[in-house]
Amino acid sequence: MKSTAFVVAIKLIPLGSGSSSRTTIQKEIELLKLLRHPHIMAYYGSFLLNDAIWVITEYCEGGSLSDMIEVLGEGFNSNDVKDILSCALEGLAYLHGVGVVHRDVKCANILVGGNGEIKIGKKKKIPYVFLFWTIGLLGFDHLLLFLFYLTFLFFFFFF
Repeated sequence: MKSTAFVVAIKLIPLGSGSSSRTTIQKEIELLKLLRHPHIMAYYGSFLLNDAIWVITEYCEGGSLSDMIEVLGEGFNSNDVKDILSCALEGLAYLHGVGVVHRDVKCANILVGGNGEIKIGKKKKIPYVFLFWTIGLLGFDHLLLFLFYLTFLFFFFFF
């Protein structure tokens, strides 16, 4: 079996006492499972652990357009804007085609992958953990080790 290692983003979403937040998050995750497009941030999975939902998504190492503007100290040239908007609009057209309205399109939610590809996602100010996820090698023993590692990280970040 061929194995492939790549970096993922893990979003930790602490659950409050309100069941509506859990229901809302579960609905969003069910939607994310259905979305597949080159200009939409990929969803890989999620699970509940220690009163937090852990959402595993594609890691966009370029950050957001807002991050890039902050680092560069200026905006983009007209050719870059054309390319960025073209990709973002393809992603939005896909979402609208499947009956989804993003409702929060802004530079902070347009992300840039490692090869410069543009992805629509949702960047929140909550803790992120980046690690290698090895596909094809996660048998049951590896999954238990992975969950132990995540539990350790959870306690490290929240306690």
